[in-house]
Amino acid sequence: MSDTTERSAFTIIKTTPGNVMIKLHAIDNPGFSRLVYLTNRAPRQVLPVNFALDVFADPGNFATYKQGLFTFDDNEAIKQIAIERSYYFDSDYDKLVPAKITQEEDINNIIKSGVRSKVIEACGKYGGELVKQTAINHVSEYTMSVIKMCEDIWHIQLTEVDA
Repeated sequence: MSDTTERSAFTIIKTTPGNVMIKLHAIDNPGFSRLVYLTNRAPRQVLPVNFALDVFADPGNFATYKQGLFTFDDNEAIKQIAIERSYYFDSDYDKLVPAKITQEEDINNIIKSGVRSKVIEACGKYGGELVKQTAINHVSEYTMSVIKMCEDIWHIQLTEVDA
């Protein structure tokens, strides 16, 4: 066995604003399942290998992985284990580029900069809803001028109005 198969756990990391919830089953005993709920307060969770491999075995979980809603701390190692144990053997994985762990952080930094053209450019690059959701999740980190700019761009209210 190679060095990568000796690893007993992987960290699953949320890469998108909002919450991500997936149900994983243990590969060695499908009767055991684990609900993985990734939030802004808990964006990562350590999983044993037998649960992490279910991302490759279950088509729904793999589709979520391909969409970039979450990633692993070591994508190459989990891929190798999945191939060695025959849970995944499709050559399409080589075309798959796992989401960057820092995507939400990158979007947040663009918004924090307060440069309207860069925020609009980020909407084109990452998608308007993703950028908007990042702004909503991190509104407490922004100055009032940045909040006003975001509200003007999307025509929404980011902060609560005190009565």
